[in-house]
Amino acid sequence: MKTLSQKSFISSVDITNYITDSGNKLSDARAINLLGVTESSNNFSANGWSYEDAKKYLFNIGGKLVEAGFYSHFADDKADRLIKQVIELPTSFSCPMKCAYCASSLINDISPLDVDVMITITQFILDANDIDNDRAVLIALTGTGDAYYTLGMICEYLSRASQVYKNFSYTISSCNWTHDMLMTVEKLQRQYRIRNVQSTFISNNENVVASIIPGFRYMKLQPLAFIDIVKGSMFVNWRINYLMMDSINDGDDHFIEFIKMVKPINDKVIIRISSLNETFASRSNGLKPSNLQRSEVFKRMLNHEGINAYIFHSVENNNMSCGQLVLEKNSLTTMPCRRAL
Repeated sequence: MKTLSQKSFISSVDITNYITDSGNKLSDARAINLLGVTESSNNFSANGWSYEDAKKYLFNIGGKLVEAGFYSHFADDKADRLIKQVIELPTSFSCPMKCAYCASSLINDISPLDVDVMITITQFILDANDIDNDRAVLIALTGTGDAYYTLGMICEYLSRASQVYKNFSYTISSCNWTHDMLMTVEKLQRQYRIRNVQSTFISNNENVVASIIPGFRYMKLQPLAFIDIVKGSMFVNWRINYLMMDSINDGDDHFIEFIKMVKPINDKVIIRISSLNETFASRSNGLKPSNLQRSEVFKRMLNHEGINAYIFHSVENNNMSCGQLVLEKNSLTTMPCRRAL
């Protein structure tokens, strides 16, 4: 792992105290300041690439700290064959889902990001990495926030971005896809390059899910409804992010139940078997990653049933991956404070 000059910025304990008045959308793009950037390289088990150069940008937006990522994925650690470049955007400051494994769950204030802010961050990251607006870039709307709450803003972002960036593709993710949301995505994929629509999966057991994702206590969990909608969909790039956790969903009985559920849609879905990336939140809540051997067993079982699957696993924990915040790592590179516009 390579990291630029390090300086303590804010600790995992401090992050729980970073609370401001709630209810205000982060909407003034003129108030965005870049506070720092962290760089790191890592080897991965992934789908079509195995080496990542990552950058996490920390912005101060109206007094709130917001992270966005830029990732270059290569075929191997020689970094001589670029597979894709990804900008990971947040859609809100913290998230109402309050997933017990996600670092952002410790931030009590919740504010959606305005589309102007999202566009400004996008352009800043492109400029900072010398990428012109015609380059093919994947926009992963998978940072802090969940499409269950922010799909309207995501739709507006796609509409605005497509007018400026002609070769963007997009990934959209939620823990809880409803019928109306999926119908909206069906319309989006006819207008824009939707690379993946992702659904995070933990369990079919409502009590288990609600204990890990408090937001589900106010929703009705309907995994089979998701399957029925995908079955009748013309869209074929659905992805289920199976988040592997020790003793929660890594037993053979869990695997068998899941395979029965997804087999009717195996021609439209790919399963990403993701290792849980540890955070201060996950450790505090007693959630642990499963071991890699269990992921390999699960992948073999899925493939045996004709279901496309791959393992998504970072070799080193550098606090740059899904569900993590570099704020917890205390390794921000200090840079001159400058306006992102």
